[in-house]
Amino acid sequence: MMQSPQLKMLERFVLRARIVQDHSLARDIGVLRNLASHEIKVIITRDLKTGETGLEMKPVDLLPTEQLESGL
Repeated sequence: MMQSPQLKMLERFVLRARIVQDHSLARDIGVLRNLASHEIKVIITRDLKTGETGLEMKPVDLLPTEQLESGL
C-alpha cells in the first residue's frame, strides 16, 4: 500500500517531535536557559619572544545527549 506524501510528512514530523521531546534540554528548561545565555571562556596568550599567539577555549558543561551530539 502506497502512502500519500502528506501522511509521510506527518510521520516524519511526529518522529522529529518525539526526538525533540526526549532531548535532555526539553526536560530541564533551566539548563536550556543557562546554555542559551552561557558565556564562552577563552584564554588568549602571546609569546613575547616569538610573537606567536595561542587560543584556548574552555568547554561548556553539557548534558550527555549534547556531549554526544557536539562530539565533545
